[in-house]
Amino acid sequence: MLVLSRKINETLRIGDNVRVTVLGIDGGTVKLGIDAPRSLSIVREELIKQTESANKEAVTAPAVFRADAFRTSGRTASSDD
Repeated sequence: MLVLSRKINETLRIGDNVRVTVLGIDGGTVKLGIDAPRSLSIVREELIKQTESANKEAVTAPAVFRADAFRTSGRTASSDD
């Protein structure tokens, strides 16, 4: 991991077309501005981890059958007419 120190309004470049600028510092929070092509996906890592965790839970959760999920107009999935 590359560790850099930057001051407010200082910028660093990643490759030829990504610029990251320190816009402000407030206590323990750093506000960054990112200038990058729209084709480049920029997502906060905690959101990716949260989504991955929710997906794993959904896959491993036991299937629950609810009879009322099939009810429409008072009929159930097992109703015979």
